[in-house]
Amino acid sequence: MSIMVSALAGTGKTFTLVGGVQALYGKSLDTMPSRQQTAIWKAVKEQFCPDSVCFTTFTVSAKDEIKRRITPSLCTTTTLSAMGYQAIKCEVGITGEIPKVNKWKTDRLVEIVHNGTSVHILKKTLPGYPTAVKRLVQLAKYSLLTTPDDDILESLAGQYGVILGENAKRIFDTVRKVLILACKDCLSIDFDDMLWLPLVLNIPIKRYDLLIVDEGQDLNHCQQELALRASNNLFIAGDAHQAIYGFAGADTKSMTTMYHKLWDREGCENFPLTVTYRCSQAVTREAQFIVPALEAHHSNVEGSIGLEDNCDTVAPLDMILCRVNAPLIGEAFKLIMRGIPAMVLGKGGIDSGLKRLIEILKPDSLPDLKIKIGRYNAKETTRICNSKGGTTGIIALNDKCSCLHSLCQHATSVDEVIKNIDELFANKNDAVTLSSIHRAKGLEANNVFIIRPDLLPHPLAKTDWEREQERNLQYVAITRARHTLTYVE
Repeated sequence: MSIMVSALAGTGKTFTLVGGVQALYGKSLDTMPSRQQTAIWKAVKEQFCPDSVCFTTFTVSAKDEIKRRITPSLCTTTTLSAMGYQAIKCEVGITGEIPKVNKWKTDRLVEIVHNGTSVHILKKTLPGYPTAVKRLVQLAKYSLLTTPDDDILESLAGQYGVILGENAKRIFDTVRKVLILACKDCLSIDFDDMLWLPLVLNIPIKRYDLLIVDEGQDLNHCQQELALRASNNLFIAGDAHQAIYGFAGADTKSMTTMYHKLWDREGCENFPLTVTYRCSQAVTREAQFIVPALEAHHSNVEGSIGLEDNCDTVAPLDMILCRVNAPLIGEAFKLIMRGIPAMVLGKGGIDSGLKRLIEILKPDSLPDLKIKIGRYNAKETTRICNSKGGTTGIIALNDKCSCLHSLCQHATSVDEVIKNIDELFANKNDAVTLSSIHRAKGLEANNVFIIRPDLLPHPLAKTDWEREQERNLQYVAITRARHTLTYVE
């Protein structure tokens, strides 16, 4: 029998999992638990008597935090990726060799497919081509695919906003060849291989009596299957209403999927965790319009909900959120002009994507860049529509192009656009944080401002799963606020 915790925002989800481990071994916690947590820990003690326990996290930093909070002798702490890597290492170790982590593996395989032509050269001769190949290879791995046909790859590209341009057929052929080569090479592996290879090659995975999984709502199909193969029983927690990474390859119904799989295997008991210790009374009431089950702890401050015409009252350490990134660019420039430090979250992702698009467009002047952005946006929108891809891809495309347009409004040359990208996305201390809602998940601030609330839900969301993701995004945005929440129209 497995246990699932359906935890809402700010309810102490990770604390509950940690407390469950402590309860197994009769250890007490300094903090007084809620009635819901007490019930969960009681069930953990009654249902599990494990000889081996493993606590898995998504990131290394989260793993280190769990190791700090749990006595090491009580359980193993790792990431799902590291668990997969260990399985590959044991399999390859039979030959006396050790697999090496190579984050450039897909680049190397692309070069092999192109008879040694470097990715650097391919980027120049076929702008956007290597990037599209690598992204589709990653998405195929997340979906446990090995030889996807053109229709599947076309659908993935449309749904996730992968830029194909005029090289779609060539990209698809290369993706399949790279996947085949990746399956044959277990000595050089990237981070996606750590999850994918043990499953598609049926490599034995170390099994634990009890596997603990945090952030269960964000699992993709690879991670779900790996967790199931590595456990006799699962203790999993997540918030289905915070499942917002469908655009990145996660299963948007991960908690439901896992519940049914666990129920079919040996049964699963579901426990609620509904009392938030983060959000003020007013913010909680606002969130209840989306998730009625959320409750504010009686000790939480009253707080407030406001409506303003601008962000003039924003101060350092406040947070500004938006459904998309483009409006954040303009707000960041306004703050900087007022002498208020500001940073846009997305370094290493959004910033590099914007610079990559500039490379693809090859503008010879700022006016030329503006014209090419418009043409490119129209062309790619038509392609995504023709491929019957999801509107998530169109939203991402429009947002990227709008970001560049906004940057152009505050520059006199293409070089200055690039310079401004580096400046806006640089990490800064004691600054106003501007972020898309996706990137703000897991963060919080005393005062949160939501700009362009008319984009929640996004008007382009049409399918059921897209609308559900939009509701989840609205819920995540609201529950980032500890004290006050202000909508800026």
